[in-house]
Amino acid sequence: MNDTCLLGSLARLGDGEIRLIALPLGLAFGIWAADQTRFGYEASWPSLTATPTLLGLATLAGLLLVLMLSIVFVCIKRVARKRPAWPFAASMIGLGVTGGLLYALSPAWTFADLIQRGLPLRMSPSGEVTLVTVISSVAGALTASFRQGNLRLQLPTGYGIIRSIVGGALMGVGIALIPGGNDAMILAAVPTLSPGGIVAYLLMTLTIVIGFAARNALPGRRAPAL
Repeated sequence: MNDTCLLGSLARLGDGEIRLIALPLGLAFGIWAADQTRFGYEASWPSLTATPTLLGLATLAGLLLVLMLSIVFVCIKRVARKRPAWPFAASMIGLGVTGGLLYALSPAWTFADLIQRGLPLRMSPSGEVTLVTVISSVAGALTASFRQGNLRLQLPTGYGIIRSIVGGALMGVGIALIPGGNDAMILAAVPTLSPGGIVAYLLMTLTIVIGFAARNALPGRRAPAL
């Protein structure tokens, strides 16, 4: 519906897609509506690494091994390149490390957390750095877009604004119920072996695949490349 996830929305906003300014309206409505209708606030499936255990230690060791192997792989591929360029895999490693550190030091740092703090919810996330991290994220998106030459203002249309609001509302419901968006699932829930987060991530991925397949089946429509 919105053509991109929450982090992708920030990136596209940095590229000049003005319609995404309407996204917070949909997010706020979706989060508020889900907050008024859901039952309970205690996690029924806590992370398996929430307390010191051998499984938690093994998980951390495994993630560290994967990180080291990824760095070695990126370095080898970079040396093999004829023309030096910043590899995409290195960007993903940097995103994972910095995002993981942010979730470990201050879990409520995302754009969605900032919106939740401004709503009259029965339970709101706490975080003193949320405004700073959101401003930094937008500034980083604008800077990256400018450096890559992708910054082009695109005036919004009524249809585009409606899509952003409706898509934001759907994302807001998911953020409130899980809780957290795809960034929280990828950078926090899955690495810490949260059963609920893993199930939510798998269902989200399955839903996206089904949605692309259904859209691709429509006459004259093609799904974007994954």
